[in-house]
Amino acid sequence: MNPIIQHLDENSYYSEPHPKDAIFLHHTEGYYRPDWVISSWDRNKTNSTNKIRTAACLVIGGKDPKGLDNSYNGVVMQAFPPNAWAHNLSIKSKSNTFLNQKSISIELCNFGQLIESLDGGFYTKTHVRIPEDQICELTHPFRGYTYFHLYSDKQLESLRKMLLDLSERFEIDLSRGIKKEILKTESPLPEGISGLKLQKWLNKNGFTDAWGMKIHETGEMDQKTREALESVGKNPFSLNPIALNGGPGLWSHSNVRMDLLDVTPQPKLIELIKSL
Repeated sequence: MNPIIQHLDENSYYSEPHPKDAIFLHHTEGYYRPDWVISSWDRNKTNSTNKIRTAACLVIGGKDPKGLDNSYNGVVMQAFPPNAWAHNLSIKSKSNTFLNQKSISIELCNFGQLIESLDGGFYTKTHVRIPEDQICELTHPFRGYTYFHLYSDKQLESLRKMLLDLSERFEIDLSRGIKKEILKTESPLPEGISGLKLQKWLNKNGFTDAWGMKIHETGEMDQKTREALESVGKNPFSLNPIALNGGPGLWSHSNVRMDLLDVTPQPKLIELIKSL
């Protein structure tokens, strides 16, 4: 799938190429047009001359909440070459630059969390009313919210094609990262097991230490075993030490930022990730 090129100016991203082994998914918390998103990054300046260089590589358009213009729904636009980089994660740690350089970022045009008003409607934090057919209600709240702007079917189909294309071009293993975390939730911890049996179960079902490594089967409750246990039953979109430590594969921005909600665990997105 070939995206539409709308490159940022040369001072809005870092053009030197870097090897890639990860992809991070985001949403914009804004309107449906990817060209508007990219243009906003070009205007994002710390002063009259220096750029912040905060941007994502690819942006996928969504549905117009007013239903007037759906010509951008599923349209993919490229802000800079995928082997280049910009600050898309903004993590407050020394690994921030490293994680940005090694990853490719994809933004979905989407308003994110919604609030139900007294009139029964659902609104964004910028007071845009979202129509009923664009609302996703989660079974369980995610970071305090139950209702979210729905990722459209065309967006998700374009995302699927882009992920498969990037995976092939850059040899990125999409089975690692959030897909592995999703599949782990389908393995409930058996009652009453401990010691060596517990460690064997953790290894068999893909639970690892904070660096994504298998734990040692010694029967002792060591630090690695504790780290593996901490991930049992966790939401796959929650903060993840493997992602923070530079684990390869496909990840959500929410895996490295506790204060953000992109992307959200919507059922159709989860099924897409599982199918990769």
